[in-house]
Amino acid sequence: MPKSIQLGFFLGLLLNFGCASKNPPTFYPKFVAKSPLNFKKGKPPLLVHIEDRRGQRSEPPQKEMILKLKNSLKGIYGKKIKWVELDNAVPERVYADVFITSLNSSFKSPFWKAKSSVYIRFVDRREPLKEVVKETTFKGAHQKVNVPWEDTKGIVLKKSWEKVSFDVLKSLNKFVQ
Repeated sequence: MPKSIQLGFFLGLLLNFGCASKNPPTFYPKFVAKSPLNFKKGKPPLLVHIEDRRGQRSEPPQKEMILKLKNSLKGIYGKKIKWVELDNAVPERVYADVFITSLNSSFKSPFWKAKSSVYIRFVDRREPLKEVVKETTFKGAHQKVNVPWEDTKGIVLKKSWEKVSFDVLKSLNKFVQ
């Protein structure tokens, strides 16, 4: 095969399968339960507030991300979860503020690196004139060598989010059960 045809073939492959040829789809985080949850009857639903507190909010878009997170929690908890505004919960109840503090990826050398973190503040007002606050932060990270024909960026974001998601659900379950 002549060198000009080989060069053309190589350039065609590079343009079709290279990382710059197509934008990867936007990654939207969601909560996924590993197993079905059993809830005690008669317990009131957990009140939850979700807010985006990322420094850079370009991707995914804030409103769509919060909606997808709420929908995934609603799919897991059903009637055992209700949404409230920040610190506007009903007195004598337990509620959780869930703040997405980071969800980003970067490309360095041949690697995609992703970091996710969620800060949760649980407020328990069940005892009159006493408020108990418990705060915790969950972090996840993942990295992978860039593979031009797959969405490596999306894969590392998903893996870092899954680590955080598992811990967030585990914490929420303690208050719903």
